[in-house]
Amino acid sequence: MDATLEVLRRFLDCQTLFISRVEITPSNEIDGANQHTLKIMGVRNQGTSQPARGGERALDETYCHTIWQTHQPLIVEDSTRSPFYQKLLTTKDYNIGSYIGVPLIYSDGRIYGTLCSQDSRPRPLMQQPEKLELMQIMARFLISHIEREELTTQLREAECAQAELARKEREAHMEADRHLRELNAILDAMGDGMLVSNRDGQLRVNEVARQILSVIPDCKTLEEFLARQQERTVVWDENTQPVLSEQLPIVRVLNGEHLVGEKMVMVQRENAQGVKRFLSVSGMPIYDEQEHVNGCVLIFRDIHERYLLQRQTQELNTRFNEFLSIASHELKGPLTAFKGNIQLAQRALRRLMSQHQQEHDTSINLLEKIQRYLERAEHQVRLQTRLTSDMLDVSRIRAGTLALYMQRCDLKQVVKEIVEDQRQVAEGRRIDLELPTADIFVHGDAERLGQVVNNYLTNACKYSASDKSIKVTVITEGMEGRVIVSDQGPGLTLDEQTRVWERFYRSKDISIMSGNSIGLGLGLHICKTIVEQHGGSVGLQSTVGQGSHFWFTLPLSKT
Repeated sequence: MDATLEVLRRFLDCQTLFISRVEITPSNEIDGANQHTLKIMGVRNQGTSQPARGGERALDETYCHTIWQTHQPLIVEDSTRSPFYQKLLTTKDYNIGSYIGVPLIYSDGRIYGTLCSQDSRPRPLMQQPEKLELMQIMARFLISHIEREELTTQLREAECAQAELARKEREAHMEADRHLRELNAILDAMGDGMLVSNRDGQLRVNEVARQILSVIPDCKTLEEFLARQQERTVVWDENTQPVLSEQLPIVRVLNGEHLVGEKMVMVQRENAQGVKRFLSVSGMPIYDEQEHVNGCVLIFRDIHERYLLQRQTQELNTRFNEFLSIASHELKGPLTAFKGNIQLAQRALRRLMSQHQQEHDTSINLLEKIQRYLERAEHQVRLQTRLTSDMLDVSRIRAGTLALYMQRCDLKQVVKEIVEDQRQVAEGRRIDLELPTADIFVHGDAERLGQVVNNYLTNACKYSASDKSIKVTVITEGMEGRVIVSDQGPGLTLDEQTRVWERFYRSKDISIMSGNSIGLGLGLHICKTIVEQHGGSVGLQSTVGQGSHFWFTLPLSKT
């Protein structure tokens, strides 16, 4: 292009010949107007250095502005005689005396820029029309060349963009394939079976699900899957009732049900060979942007062995509860009769002793010895009766049939009666009782609450020395009544404090300090159950070597 411009400059006999392009930049934030700039794309000068290639000026400061506005050629023979052009900055900056400019117009009518010639001295250009005609011819040639170059550039850029798009598409496919392989590996490594389907019937099943459901590898659609399942398997619910096709978990989820949490279902699946397996099935719908169900995800877990073990455990628990109940009742009958006979013998012995008070001392000593034997036997019967009662209570607790006869009762009176009974049983043992002046009414089973207090007191006597006192305190705290039994025994470790309420738990490191050591480790567990069924709570505070404080609370009666 430079060579062409030089030939044309010489032919026109001008100092400067240049091609310019009008560039439009977006509006600024100050005045909101688009900015128009004239940029020199090619130039040939003689005797001057301005304008230079790449130079830029504001369009409205140049002669080209008139051409851009009119899309017509511009001839200025003498700028000094033009009131408008003599004031333009470019007239002075580029020492313009005369000027010819023609527009460079695209084939679609848009203006590219201008082809301009200028001299420092005025010239009679209107008398030389051949120069204007030549510039117009060159302008058409140049714009044709520019259009071809731009089209070539656009094609090249489009090819590059297409190649880049193809490259990114290949990379995206490779990345998607990699993620798909990773996802497949993750799904196949899962311990649970997974099935994913959409409304179009496309199906994805991991390896575990294929094994659980006996899915043939070439089964790719939901319709095919359901058809083969109906041909090869029978599905039962947990109550061994056949599941209709519309009630299958996958159909229910596709209809919008959420089979999670408590709604998770258990089915029994029977394959073509007649083998039955228990399965746990959970599922969630997949929604599209409009919140329409677009597919589903199902999780299958083979729980056959666990379910059978659970059933066996339930059966064993039922049998154990039945055994405890029967054994307790069978043991309690003879013990009651035994206890009654001992009490009758004691009364007869006391009458006999009173009738023979004046007889020989030897006979009296023998009778007293027999009475002591009977008292010991009665004590053993009481222990056996308590153990039998504990077994019966535990059986009822496990079966959920522990009955409470609730009524309004005075907690203070319940505690007072139990303490008096214990003072008689543990004769010589100091048991202090601290009661409030006001009555403390609760809604509860007085006999069962007395059982709790009696157990607390029995343990306090058993695990503390006979010369150590025991304190029982009854207080009110807000809307609760609290009973505290404090002893001066060896105390409990933190681990023992958390486990004493467990069924059958007995501390191995604490020895019996008074009373009898017979026990099954059921008492505190029964106490906890009784109190909690009254809406209360149990607890303890204990320090090793300093004794223990066992307590329970009950809500006060509102009426």
